[in-house]
Amino acid sequence: MMILELILVFLVLFGSSFVLFYLIYKQDDPAVTGMVTKVNGHDKSAKKQKVKEIKSLTPTGILTSKWVEFGGGFYGLVAVLTYLIIEVQEVIELLSSEGGILEAISQLGIGTLINFFIESLLNFITAITWPVYWMGEGSAPFWQWFVAAYAGYFVGQIVAKWSFNNNSRQQGL
Repeated sequence: MMILELILVFLVLFGSSFVLFYLIYKQDDPAVTGMVTKVNGHDKSAKKQKVKEIKSLTPTGILTSKWVEFGGGFYGLVAVLTYLIIEVQEVIELLSSEGGILEAISQLGIGTLINFFIESLLNFITAITWPVYWMGEGSAPFWQWFVAAYAGYFVGQIVAKWSFNNNSRQQGL
C-alpha cells in the first residue's frame, strides 16, 4: 500500500508540474518563466504585477496566477494542490451530509457565507504550511513522500520543457 501511495504522489506531482510548466512555457513570457524556474531573482512588487497581468478568466490564467502567488516552483505547486484537495474535501463533505444538497442550499445565508470565507482562509493557511498537513497523512514516512513528490515535480518540469521545445521545433519546420 505504501508503494502505491508513493507512486500516486509521484504521478500527481509529475502531471501537475508537466501541465503548469507547459502552460508557462507556452505563454512565452520570460519574466513569468524566470519566476517559477528560479532562473533569475525578482522582487515582490514585480511578482505581484506579473500575477495581475497573467490572471485572467481563462483556466490557464487562473491556474498559473495561483501557482505564482503561492511562490511558483515546488513549494507553490504543492501548496496549490493542498489547497485544492482540502477545498474539494470540504465541498464533498457538505454535499454528502445527512440532509444532502437541498438542505445545504436551504441553509445558505450571511452566516454560511461568512463561515465559508473563514474556512477558506483557514484552508489557505493550511496550504501554505503544507509540510505540517502532509506529515499527518498517509502511511509512508514523510521523507519518502517528499522525495517521491519532488521527483515527480522535477521530472514533470523536464518533460514539459522537452515537449514544448519539440513542439516548437515541429511547428517551426
